[in-house]
Amino acid sequence: MHKENEFDEYGRKYPNTKYHKPQLTCDALVFKIVDDDTKILLITRGKAPDVGKLAFPGGHLDYNEEPQQCCLRELKEETGLIGTSIELLDVR
Repeated sequence: MHKENEFDEYGRKYPNTKYHKPQLTCDALVFKIVDDDTKILLITRGKAPDVGKLAFPGGHLDYNEEPQQCCLRELKEETGLIGTSIELLDVR
């Protein structure tokens, strides 16, 4: 928990709340072409909801984190891959 007068890495003051995790999630869509066939990277979910089901690598946006950075961070955390090219497709 951050103190009321602490600032994030961008110089923005943290809110006076216990948790700093927005409910927005970001997913990475990773694909490659192999022999004229498009392959898409999926992970097997390890946590509820939907344990054991396939999903795109992704997770919750941290406080003051840009969606693109969240996407790259989650990709690395969940797969070990380091993304090199990123494009924001949609926000809902």
